[in-house]
Parts: sequence; C-alpha cells; structure tokens
Amino acid sequence: MALKESVWKVTANQLCIAYTDLMPTLRELIQQRERWSRGTVDTLRARGWTKFT
Repeated sequence: MALKESVWKVTANQLCIAYTDLMPTLRELIQQRERWSRGTVDTLRARGWTKFT
C-alpha cells in the first residue's frame, strides 16, 4: 500500500503460479481466516480509510 500511495504502478504477473498448503482441519482454516481478517483491520487502522485501502 505504501508503494501505491507513493504513486507507483503495482501489477501482478498473470503467469505466476503460487502453491499453497491446505489446512489439515476446519478449525485451523477458520483460525487462518481470522488472522487474515485481523491483519486487514489492523492495516485499515494504521493507514486509515483511503482510496488505496
């Protein structure tokens, strides 16, 4: 987000392949999703609500 706020053009490579591991249990999946959600909220709190967030 700092790069976008500094007017850098941020792109993604469409040919990039990312491999992920599956969570072995539903509980671990839910915990991971909660961590992602908290990270998003923390970022919004730190940076505020802008056109980049």
